[in-house]
Amino acid sequence: MFQKIVLIIRGLNMDKNYSIESEKIILGTIIQDNELMLKAISILDENDFYNSKHKIIFRAIKELYKNNISFDLTILSEKLSKDIKEQLLTLSDLTEISYHTSRGAFDSHLSLVKEKSKERKLNETCKSILTTPGTIESKIDFLQNTLLELNSSEDKEKVYTMSEVMEKTFEKIEKAFSNKNGITGISTGIRKIDNATNGLEKKEFIVLGARPSMGKTALSLAIMENIQGNVLYIQLDMSKEGMGQRLLASNSYIENGKIARGKFNDNEMKSIINVFDRLSRKENIFIYEPASITVNQIRLIAKQIKIKHGLDVIIIDHIGKIKPTTKGTKYEQSSYISNTLKSIAKELNIAMIGLCQLSRATEQRADHRPMLSDLRDTGSIEEDADIIGLLYRDGYYRAREEKEDIVGDVLEINFAKCRNGRTGVVELQYHLPTQRLSEF
Repeated sequence: MFQKIVLIIRGLNMDKNYSIESEKIILGTIIQDNELMLKAISILDENDFYNSKHKIIFRAIKELYKNNISFDLTILSEKLSKDIKEQLLTLSDLTEISYHTSRGAFDSHLSLVKEKSKERKLNETCKSILTTPGTIESKIDFLQNTLLELNSSEDKEKVYTMSEVMEKTFEKIEKAFSNKNGITGISTGIRKIDNATNGLEKKEFIVLGARPSMGKTALSLAIMENIQGNVLYIQLDMSKEGMGQRLLASNSYIENGKIARGKFNDNEMKSIINVFDRLSRKENIFIYEPASITVNQIRLIAKQIKIKHGLDVIIIDHIGKIKPTTKGTKYEQSSYISNTLKSIAKELNIAMIGLCQLSRATEQRADHRPMLSDLRDTGSIEEDADIIGLLYRDGYYRAREEKEDIVGDVLEINFAKCRNGRTGVVELQYHLPTQRLSEF
């Protein structure tokens, strides 16, 4: 890793990591046509300028523009009078810059200055990694984070007109109108869930919370199978083989235990082979089974798949297994993970589904049904999530308390929070031996 970093540093020449001429053209053209500042601030900030005088001028122009003040060379000079008095720049600097204009090539100069800024940032990051104490893991994490930051969308300050907002809104409504299932999001393939949530909306963070053995994984696998789009399933709770075995059992109607032990007859073997063939053709599903993972690594692998194949949904089983990279209390670490998962959903324009294990508080109540307050140990997840589904099976507690064998059960999903849908309880049939979910 560090040999590669050294090669990157050697390949970068600081003398070439800026374009003073392009910086002047950007500033001069904006002085001539103030409205171009909207485009400029959607791509650049003052730190993208290499020349310190240009940083000061861009900052002043930005303040004037945001305060809706039209400006020319005279107004700008007045705005910068304090800086001129302190000899941070001169009036002749401003006059000289105002002669550098190029409306036709304005976009190209914006791109060039941004590119040079990225090169400088990468150079600084690599040098910092080599000279700053720390673990290899923390340095790799820092580098990955920087690379993602450099490659992320450049419209952080994008301002939309009402026309653009309404156009996007109408596109969404039109899609719902023409959609036979009447939802605007991605269908889960489970009608009751779609009706409650309006489907999985991109840029949203969906949390499925429950105590162990309630059916979180079974539900997430059913959703994964049914989605008509590309899905990344990050499996942190079991092996990929165990996951595959569950899929074979639920689709072939053969008990999971029988498949695990190889105790099935010829007809059952044919059913398993048929399911195997069908699932093997699902090229829209990607399984990732790391020994451990951080949220920054999740962002990295998701971005790689998004670029290479396209990506619509990420499912994580489960959030509690994500390795924290920040210092602080458990609450602060969990909040950072939750916040970052939400930001990944927005950044990559995907739906993010996170499975979450609830606290033991449910076990101490007479009614074991989970509540939103059971998420308290998971940081700010309740605030960050757009949808929260709380899973419960009464049969689990009957089997445990009454020593009763349960084959068929009802899985309750209480949508306690549903930003674009409706709250309430959805019930599905749950066949325990095959871990198959179905609607009544």
